[in-house]
Amino acid sequence: MMAELFPKAMAEEILKEIDPNGKAPELARTAAMQYIRRLCGDNFRESGRFQYLQRRYPVKRTVNGKIESVYVLLECLTEAELRANIQRLKREAASKRAHAHALDAYLNTRKHAGQDGAK
Repeated sequence: MMAELFPKAMAEEILKEIDPNGKAPELARTAAMQYIRRLCGDNFRESGRFQYLQRRYPVKRTVNGKIESVYVLLECLTEAELRANIQRLKREAASKRAHAHALDAYLNTRKHAGQDGAK
């Protein structure tokens, strides 16, 4: 199994196959990248303490003189790369929690105002 996957290059190869003339709208390119990233970050197929871990995680690496997102096997990540992913996930969780609280407050305000649709 390859230690590193390059989602941008993978998406470009797929798009060459399905859209050799490059006529697909930007939305198709964006969708291809999102699909590839989801595949690259596929979860382990086990249960227990590590059931939520992905097989690969995104890191920034220099590729041909440019900084690019690369998906690296979990066991090949450096401690710094693991810590960066931990911090990223904690920020995302805090943002989602704040979003949920704001949505809950909105619902409560709407219910107290007697607006239709809030049941």
